[in-house]
Amino acid sequence: MPEARALLDRAREVTELLPHAQGTEPTVLRIGAIASAVSGLLPRVLPGFLRQHPSLAPRVYEMGQRTQVEALRTGAIDIGVCRMTRAEEGSGLTVTRLTDEPLYCAVPASHPLAAPGAGGRPVPLARLADEDLICFPRSLAPVAFDTLVAVCMRAGFSPRFRQEARNDQAILGMVACGLGLALVPETSTRISVPGVTCVALAEPYAVTPLSVVTAGAAEEPGAPGGPAARLRCWLLES
Repeated sequence: MPEARALLDRAREVTELLPHAQGTEPTVLRIGAIASAVSGLLPRVLPGFLRQHPSLAPRVYEMGQRTQVEALRTGAIDIGVCRMTRAEEGSGLTVTRLTDEPLYCAVPASHPLAAPGAGGRPVPLARLADEDLICFPRSLAPVAFDTLVAVCMRAGFSPRFRQEARNDQAILGMVACGLGLALVPETSTRISVPGVTCVALAEPYAVTPLSVVTAGAAEEPGAPGGPAARLRCWLLES
C-alpha cells in the first residue's frame, strides 16, 4: 500500500541519518522522476548539484506523472520531473517547462529503417503509419501519451498501439523482441538494449515536453529557498 511504503521510506531515512546525529544532519531531498529522467536527465545534472550542496541527501523514486502529482500533494516527495505542461487549477502545484525533447523511433535491428542503406537520415513520421507501436499506458502519463498521439495525428495517421509497457527499459525490450516500434524521447536512446536501433524523426514538431513540478508557488531563480527550490533553479539553469 502507498501509505505503508511511505512509512517505510521515512523510517529508512531516519535510520540513515542517525550516524550524523552528533554533527550536521544532511537534509533529505525526495525526488520523483519518470523513468527517462532517471536514466537521462538526473545523471547529467544531479552530481554537479550535490557537489554544490553536500549537506543534501537525495532520495530518487521512479514514478509516473500521476503518482508524482499525488506524492507532491501529500508531501511524500519534494519535487517531481515529468512531462506535464501545466498544473490543474487549484492543485497547489507549479509546473515549469525545462525543455522539449526530440522524439526518436526505436526499431528492431532487423527492421528496414535500421538497415545501413537507410544512411542515418531522419525518418518521416508517416513511415510509421502502418507499423505496430509499443507505448506506456495512458493512465501512467496522460500528457506524454497524448503528445505522442498528437504528433502522429499531425503527420496524418492515428498511431496503432498494440503493446504496452510501464517503463523505457521494458518498451525497448519489446522492440528488441520484434513486437513493434516505439516513439521514445532522446534521453531514452541512451539506454543500450541489444537488437534496438534508435533513428531520428524528420519533423521538427516531433518533441515531448519535460518539466519540473513543485508544491506551492514558484520561486525566482537565484532566490533563497529550500532544497526543492534550489534543485528547481539548478535544473532551469543547466
